[in-house]
Amino acid sequence: LAPAKAMYWALRADYFLKQKEPLAAIFDADVALELNSENARALRVRGEVYRHLHKWEESARDLNAAQRVDFNDKADEMLKFVQPRSNARRDRRRKAQLAEEEAREHERQAKQEEYRKRRQAEEEEEAAAKAAAQGAGGFPGGMGGGFPGMGGMGGMPGMGGMPPGMEGLFSDPEILEAMQDPD
Repeated sequence: LAPAKAMYWALRADYFLKQKEPLAAIFDADVALELNSENARALRVRGEVYRHLHKWEESARDLNAAQRVDFNDKADEMLKFVQPRSNARRDRRRKAQLAEEEAREHERQAKQEEYRKRRQAEEEEEAAAKAAAQGAGGFPGGMGGGFPGMGGMGGMPGMGGMPPGMEGLFSDPEILEAMQDPD
Protein backbone atom coordinates (compact mmCIF):
# COMPACT_ATOMS: atom_id res chain seq x y z
CA LEU A 1 0.00 0.00 0.00
CA ALA A 2 1.34 3.39 -1.04
CA PRO A 3 -1.21 6.09 -0.14
CA ALA A 4 1.18 8.89 -1.14
CA LYS A 5 1.31 7.70 -4.77
CA ALA A 6 -1.17 8.96 -7.33
CA MET A 7 -1.11 5.68 -9.28
CA TYR A 8 -2.42 3.79 -6.22
CA TRP A 9 -5.43 6.11 -5.93
CA ALA A 10 -6.05 6.01 -9.69
CA LEU A 11 -6.05 2.17 -9.71
CA ARG A 12 -8.39 2.13 -6.74
CA ALA A 13 -10.68 4.65 -8.47
CA ASP A 14 -10.73 2.39 -11.53
CA TYR A 15 -11.63 -0.56 -9.30
CA PHE A 16 -14.51 1.40 -7.72
CA LEU A 17 -15.74 2.34 -11.19
CA LYS A 18 -15.85 -1.34 -12.18
CA GLN A 19 -17.69 -2.13 -8.93
CA LYS A 20 -20.25 0.61 -9.80
CA GLU A 21 -19.34 2.79 -6.84
CA PRO A 22 -19.24 6.21 -8.56
CA LEU A 23 -18.82 8.43 -5.50
CA ALA A 24 -15.92 6.37 -4.17
CA ALA A 25 -14.34 6.38 -7.64
CA ILE A 26 -14.63 10.19 -7.83
CA PHE A 27 -13.16 10.57 -4.35
CA ASP A 28 -10.15 8.39 -5.14
CA ALA A 29 -9.65 10.05 -8.54
CA ASP A 30 -9.69 13.46 -6.83
CA VAL A 31 -7.04 12.30 -4.36
CA ALA A 32 -4.90 10.96 -7.22
CA LEU A 33 -5.24 14.26 -9.09
CA GLU A 34 -4.27 16.23 -5.99
CA LEU A 35 -1.07 14.21 -5.86
CA ASN A 36 -0.47 14.36 -9.64
CA SER A 37 -2.70 16.66 -11.71
CA GLU A 38 -1.62 14.93 -14.94
CA ASN A 39 -2.56 11.37 -13.98
CA ALA A 40 -4.30 10.21 -17.16
CA ARG A 41 -5.94 7.17 -15.55
CA ALA A 42 -7.53 9.27 -12.78
CA LEU A 43 -8.78 11.80 -15.37
CA ARG A 44 -10.23 9.02 -17.54
CA VAL A 45 -11.93 7.32 -14.58
CA ARG A 46 -13.42 10.56 -13.30
CA GLY A 47 -14.52 11.48 -16.84
CA GLU A 48 -16.22 8.12 -17.26
CA VAL A 49 -17.96 8.39 -13.89
CA TYR A 50 -19.22 11.86 -14.79
CA ARG A 51 -20.45 10.42 -18.09
CA HIS A 52 -22.53 7.82 -16.24
CA LEU A 53 -23.86 10.56 -13.94
CA HIS A 54 -24.84 12.68 -16.97
CA LYS A 55 -22.48 15.46 -15.96
CA TRP A 56 -21.52 16.05 -19.57
CA GLU A 57 -19.41 19.17 -19.21
CA GLU A 58 -17.29 17.79 -16.35
CA SER A 59 -16.89 14.53 -18.26
CA ALA A 60 -15.77 16.30 -21.43
CA ARG A 61 -13.30 18.44 -19.47
CA ASP A 62 -11.69 15.42 -17.76
CA LEU A 63 -11.64 13.25 -20.88
CA ASN A 64 -10.06 16.07 -22.92
CA ALA A 65 -7.41 16.53 -20.25
CA ALA A 66 -6.73 12.77 -20.18
CA GLN A 67 -6.35 12.73 -23.98
CA ARG A 68 -3.85 15.60 -23.85
CA VAL A 69 -1.73 13.70 -21.32
CA ASP A 70 -1.98 10.22 -22.85
CA PHE A 71 -4.13 9.35 -25.87
CA ASN A 72 -6.44 6.36 -25.36
CA ASP A 73 -8.90 4.92 -27.90
CA LYS A 74 -11.52 4.06 -25.27
CA ALA A 75 -11.41 7.58 -23.87
CA ASP A 76 -11.63 8.96 -27.40
CA GLU A 77 -14.83 6.98 -28.02
CA MET A 78 -16.32 8.25 -24.75
CA LEU A 79 -15.32 11.77 -25.70
CA LYS A 80 -17.13 11.46 -29.04
CA PHE A 81 -20.25 10.44 -27.09
CA VAL A 82 -19.92 13.13 -24.41
CA GLN A 83 -18.79 16.18 -26.42
CA PRO A 84 -22.06 16.85 -28.33
CA ARG A 85 -24.07 16.58 -25.12
CA SER A 86 -21.68 18.90 -23.34
CA ASN A 87 -21.91 21.45 -26.16
CA ALA A 88 -25.71 21.24 -26.19
CA ARG A 89 -25.92 21.81 -22.43
CA ARG A 90 -23.49 24.74 -22.66
CA ASP A 91 -25.56 26.25 -25.50
CA ARG A 92 -28.79 25.90 -23.52
CA ARG A 93 -27.20 27.56 -20.53
CA ARG A 94 -25.83 30.37 -22.73
CA LYS A 95 -29.28 30.91 -24.28
CA ALA A 96 -30.90 31.00 -20.86
CA GLN A 97 -28.27 33.47 -19.68
CA LEU A 98 -28.85 35.69 -22.72
CA ALA A 99 -32.62 35.54 -22.19
CA GLU A 100 -32.13 36.54 -18.56
CA GLU A 101 -29.88 39.44 -19.57
CA GLU A 102 -32.44 40.56 -22.17
CA ALA A 103 -35.18 40.43 -19.54
CA ARG A 104 -33.08 42.54 -17.16
CA GLU A 105 -32.33 45.03 -19.96
CA HIS A 106 -36.02 45.21 -20.89
CA GLU A 107 -36.93 45.79 -17.24
CA ARG A 108 -34.26 48.49 -16.95
CA GLN A 109 -35.57 50.23 -20.07
CA ALA A 110 -39.15 50.01 -18.79
CA LYS A 111 -38.08 51.61 -15.51
CA GLN A 112 -36.24 54.36 -17.39
CA GLU A 113 -39.31 55.01 -19.54
CA GLU A 114 -41.54 55.13 -16.46
CA TYR A 115 -39.13 57.53 -14.78
CA ARG A 116 -39.01 59.69 -17.92
CA LYS A 117 -42.82 59.83 -18.13
CA ARG A 118 -43.11 60.64 -14.42
CA ARG A 119 -40.51 63.40 -14.75
CA GLN A 120 -42.25 64.80 -17.83
CA ALA A 121 -45.59 64.83 -15.97
CA GLU A 122 -43.95 66.65 -13.03
CA GLU A 123 -42.44 69.22 -15.39
CA GLU A 124 -45.83 69.75 -17.05
CA GLU A 125 -47.46 70.22 -13.62
CA GLU A 126 -44.76 72.72 -12.65
CA ALA A 127 -45.25 74.62 -15.93
CA ALA A 128 -49.02 74.66 -15.41
CA ALA A 129 -48.57 75.91 -11.82
CA LYS A 130 -46.22 78.66 -13.03
CA ALA A 131 -48.65 79.68 -15.75
CA ALA A 132 -51.50 79.77 -13.25
CA ALA A 133 -49.43 81.84 -10.82
CA GLN A 134 -48.47 84.33 -13.55
CA GLY A 135 -51.98 84.56 -14.92
CA ALA A 136 -53.50 85.38 -11.49
CA GLY A 137 -52.25 88.99 -11.59
CA GLY A 138 -54.12 91.97 -12.97
CA PHE A 139 -55.52 93.80 -9.98
CA PRO A 140 -54.12 94.23 -6.53
CA GLY A 141 -55.51 91.66 -4.14
CA GLY A 142 -55.31 88.82 -6.64
CA MET A 143 -58.36 89.63 -8.80
CA GLY A 144 -58.14 87.89 -12.14
CA GLY A 145 -57.23 89.10 -15.61
CA GLY A 146 -58.87 92.52 -16.02
CA PHE A 147 -61.89 93.54 -18.03
CA PRO A 148 -63.29 91.33 -20.76
CA GLY A 149 -62.44 92.16 -24.32
CA MET A 150 -59.10 93.71 -23.53
CA GLY A 151 -55.84 91.92 -24.20
CA GLY A 152 -53.48 91.45 -21.29
CA MET A 153 -54.29 93.84 -18.42
CA GLY A 154 -57.75 95.01 -19.22
CA GLY A 155 -59.39 98.37 -19.64
CA MET A 156 -62.29 99.62 -21.71
CA PRO A 157 -63.71 97.73 -24.68
CA GLY A 158 -62.30 98.92 -27.96
CA MET A 159 -59.17 100.37 -26.41
CA GLY A 160 -56.05 98.50 -27.57
CA GLY A 161 -55.06 97.10 -24.21
CA MET A 162 -52.09 97.99 -22.11
CA PRO A 163 -49.29 100.18 -23.47
CA PRO A 164 -46.04 98.34 -24.25
CA GLY A 165 -43.82 97.75 -21.22
CA MET A 166 -46.65 98.01 -18.69
CA GLU A 167 -47.15 94.25 -18.61
CA GLY A 168 -43.67 93.90 -17.17
CA LEU A 169 -44.53 96.26 -14.33
CA PHE A 170 -47.52 94.23 -13.22
CA SER A 171 -45.61 90.96 -13.32
CA ASP A 172 -42.93 92.35 -10.98
CA PRO A 173 -43.63 90.93 -7.47
CA GLU A 174 -42.27 94.04 -5.69
CA ILE A 175 -44.65 96.35 -7.55
CA LEU A 176 -47.60 94.03 -6.91
CA GLU A 177 -46.72 93.93 -3.21
CA ALA A 178 -46.44 97.71 -3.08
CA MET A 179 -49.86 98.06 -4.74
CA GLN A 180 -51.45 95.72 -2.18
CA ASP A 181 -49.98 97.57 0.80
CA PRO A 182 -52.49 100.31 1.88
CA ASP A 183 -49.81 102.47 3.50
